[in-house]
Amino acid sequence: MKAAEYRQAFCARFVLFCAALSVIALVSGNLPAVAQDEPATESEAAPGLAPAEVSEPKLLRSPILVISQVSLFTDSSAARSIADQAAAAESALEAELDVEGESLRNRERELSDLKTTLPKAEFDKLAAQFERDVRAFYARSQRERGLVDQAVSAARSKLRKGAQSVLIDIMRRHGALVMLDEEQLVLSVNKLDITQEAIENLNQVVPDVLLEFPEPDTQPER
Repeated sequence: MKAAEYRQAFCARFVLFCAALSVIALVSGNLPAVAQDEPATESEAAPGLAPAEVSEPKLLRSPILVISQVSLFTDSSAARSIADQAAAAESALEAELDVEGESLRNRERELSDLKTTLPKAEFDKLAAQFERDVRAFYARSQRERGLVDQAVSAARSKLRKGAQSVLIDIMRRHGALVMLDEEQLVLSVNKLDITQEAIENLNQVVPDVLLEFPEPDTQPER
């Protein structure tokens, strides 16, 4: 069973390797050598064209394109905005929880001092209330952290949807049938990598995504 799985994996990698080689040959042989062409002289320029005018390089046409998803969802402006907002929200929340936690610790010390001076019934009442407040604090901490995580997840989902439309448009313009992540490749050429193009297009389509938080719960803790 293991030998069969190994042969299947080897065949799949071999097919991908051959496809990459064919694309490299296609790109290397068919792309216009724009960078190598010497500029046309005034006598060689087409009639009606100013000597200074240079035709734009043709768009890469390839059945396979390569992208770094890590870079796309890290270096795009919206991805950086989400990360900055998440860091700010988490920092503000932790600062708020630290203040409340320190208040609870002060109450705990006060209760410890009162244990020998208050009647047992009165002390037990204060201790029970303190325990309820501690449980409510930890419950609220988890709930608030969960809300931040949900907001970040929703924002990243919007970014992924925007990126999907951008990548589909890039594939259509390049005539691509397949887009692979760079981590899936064994061999490639830089001409196939459209990561920077995707980032620039995504920055235009989805320049920013705001974190949306639900309205705070105004119901008292029980």
